Amino acid sequence: MDGPEFGDVHVEGDDAQNLVGNIIGGDVIGSLKQYVNREPSMVLSSAWIDDAVASYVPAANHDLVVGALERGGAVALGGPEGCGRTVTGLAAVRQLAPGLPIRRFATDREDVEGIAGDRPCGYLLRAADEDPERVHRCVELVRDAKGFLLLVGEPAELEPFAGDHLGVVALAPPSALAVYQRRLMRRGLGSSGLPGWSTAALLLGGATPAEGRRLAEIAEGVHRRGGGADEIEQAYRNWTDRLDRWFREHEEPQDRALLIAAAAITPADEVSVYTAARSLARHLDVRVNGAGLAWRPVRGLSALLGAEKRDRVLEFGAYGFAEAVVPFVLDEYPLTHVDLFSWLAELPTSDITLPRTLRRKLAELLADLAAEHGRDEAITDTAARWAGHGEAELAFVLLSRTCLHPHVGGRVRRALYDWSRTPSLSPQLKETVARTCAVLGEALPSVALTRLKHLATFGDATIRRIAVEVAADLAEREPALVLHAALDWCGGDGRRRAAGVDLFLALARRTDGYGAPALITSDHTDLSRVAVAWGIALEQPAPAFFAAVAVWLDAAVRWPQLGAAVVGTLLAAATSGRQGDTLFLALAERVGPRGAPIVLEHADPRLLADLWAVALARWTEENGTAFPFVAGVWFGAAARLPELRPVLVDILAGATRDRLAAGNALVGLVTSWAGTDRGRRDVREEFLLRLLEPPWRRIVLRVWIRVRSVVEQ
Repeated sequence: MDGPEFGDVHVEGDDAQNLVGNIIGGDVIGSLKQYVNREPSMVLSSAWIDDAVASYVPAANHDLVVGALERGGAVALGGPEGCGRTVTGLAAVRQLAPGLPIRRFATDREDVEGIAGDRPCGYLLRAADEDPERVHRCVELVRDAKGFLLLVGEPAELEPFAGDHLGVVALAPPSALAVYQRRLMRRGLGSSGLPGWSTAALLLGGATPAEGRRLAEIAEGVHRRGGGADEIEQAYRNWTDRLDRWFREHEEPQDRALLIAAAAITPADEVSVYTAARSLARHLDVRVNGAGLAWRPVRGLSALLGAEKRDRVLEFGAYGFAEAVVPFVLDEYPLTHVDLFSWLAELPTSDITLPRTLRRKLAELLADLAAEHGRDEAITDTAARWAGHGEAELAFVLLSRTCLHPHVGGRVRRALYDWSRTPSLSPQLKETVARTCAVLGEALPSVALTRLKHLATFGDATIRRIAVEVAADLAEREPALVLHAALDWCGGDGRRRAAGVDLFLALARRTDGYGAPALITSDHTDLSRVAVAWGIALEQPAPAFFAAVAVWLDAAVRWPQLGAAVVGTLLAAATSGRQGDTLFLALAERVGPRGAPIVLEHADPRLLADLWAVALARWTEENGTAFPFVAGVWFGAAARLPELRPVLVDILAGATRDRLAAGNALVGLVTSWAGTDRGRRDVREEFLLRLLEPPWRRIVLRVWIRVRSVVEQ
């Protein structure tokens, strides 16, 4: 079977088709989130920032950078890639404002005006991606918000940004050797002898600080494995000398295919290596006379590859050697690019039996190589095929590992956008796109939410559920942004509106560290807009609706200081929704610690009477609501709390609006509730004295109460 050709891909699917099970495991999603958070080019995680600043070797003009940032709130740092401009900027911000959150920002993909409403923050922008006018506006907003802005780029890239509003500092970086030594000390290897390793100075002569950090990481890895100085040097040189010598000594295409295949799938048994190598030879159009007998015998395979056999599998013991093989081939043999990428795209789903972890590793290898070589079509076309053929997890790895990559991330994100708006897309690829947004949202939450919105709009109920689930998870990082998205979706119609309601209810159920509703305790929540969303959700209340209401009401009982916000917001929704009585009865049912309905403390009695009137009218017409039960709660409160009895009776009796049928219905309820219980008699009679018709019956009752009082005395 020939491998895939990279070109236009169109995957047809039945929108009504449902997914079976969770085809992308949560462990894979978690591992990809960790991966992008470890890569500073993708996400500036707080852990990475803290580690980078702790390892920082100050630039020669560090004080100049700090001064420019302190005076203007913004600075542009110029220098070649790897000179430490990002770390220098981060260290300067941390010096001026310890603990200040810092995030990557792109003015063409994110809401610049939203900076004005944010808490103080540090923003890191890449000059290569920016427009001077947008950056100028961004600087003004960041200054007003008491934050800091860092713009980094090559000197030529920064020329259009120079001006009064943004000072440009040409970075004077520290030596790579100093960075190498500082990093080893930070990692606890000060006594290992590695900081004073003489070859390090030779390797790092004229190198950038980034190379110093890379050498330190290699030295640490080799040291922990028990390797020596020669292995560190070879790994730092990407094993180029050894690989160059090996390829000169082994010109047979079969031998070369064996090394490439073994390096790609290590650790693996010999049969898998031979089968993968034969597949690669077919892609490279290598004609092998003698078929299987023309290949190296198994007995000599380990020696050929320089590998060791452990537990019946072949492994490369040298640090980083296996990882260097395929990049070496791509660099030295450019005519192999198409064939190698096609082979890597086919291998994880071929007939070769490979464990799940190894297939995932191959997907990661394809992702990394395609991204570094700018082959976005190899990423998107392969992901579409894998997802369409039941390998959504591999497709997810491929997309998630590249959607934030500096080289191809923009084009991968564009593919995600186009797919999210394609109704005919297969359900597997739709889920893959949705799950990828969980990783995309680690750095670009607004971009992820846009794609999730379209997936919810053009997908079926299952895809909508997944999109809402992913969007709700993003609220852990960006609660205000996700809430804004939910309210925006609620303003749509059809599936988008339904998704907005589902997302809003998911947010409404979220609690803070104390168990209180996060929407109530957040400083970023506009409760008037939240009330509108409650009203929209009320149009067709689902179990999730009442679960969210219960969370709010439980909080109002537990924390009385939240009562006004809870009651006010829910009552606003109840008065605007067509089924407002349903929400009102749920609210009216709750009582506080002393047994009084919580709404009494935070709502005008006239409004409560109006809402009771609506609920009473609906009950008398349909006879199927929770009205009798909730009315019983209020009757009980009136019995337990004599001081509140007059207002409770006034509200409920006033709800009849002097309608005979409504009054009789309420009389029947209170009479049934009281029964023969003498402790409830006074409450029942209070209502009867207000509602009995015709009037002479009230007169008779009043006389009877006086007579009974005299007799009982």
